[in-house]
Amino acid sequence: MRQYVGIVLIKPDGSVLGQHRDNKPDILGPDTWCVIGGAKDHINDKDLKTVAMRELMEEAGYIVPLKDLRFLAHDNYTTEKGTPVQRTIFWAWYDGVQQTECHEGQEIRFINPSELNQLKIYTGHEGFFHKAMEKVFTNPPERKS
Repeated sequence: MRQYVGIVLIKPDGSVLGQHRDNKPDILGPDTWCVIGGAKDHINDKDLKTVAMRELMEEAGYIVPLKDLRFLAHDNYTTEKGTPVQRTIFWAWYDGVQQTECHEGQEIRFINPSELNQLKIYTGHEGFFHKAMEKVFTNPPERKS
């Protein structure tokens, strides 16, 4: 079973960082929005949080400290190509300082909660986005003085 690891950055207004996948028929979920992430490399990746950090850096140019990553969700899923995948998703607060860049896909940007239902979302990722957006209400960011 392949292991997928994702990460969602959240702004205090509930916006979440999402990736608009390329529109190529040979990839999973072409032309859909998804959580930033990728597969765990069993040879080089030590743990799932390290994978999440690496994927966010590779795909969005954003560095998140390991201590700031929190567990969001876990599920088992079978892709449209029949591959079983175990998905683990983490979340972290956006620091308000670093810029995000698009290194993979068509676009990477913060998605406002009001527009989420207007986008074509990859299978299961809408639930991850909603769960992340709820963190604004259940675990508000600490105010820095």
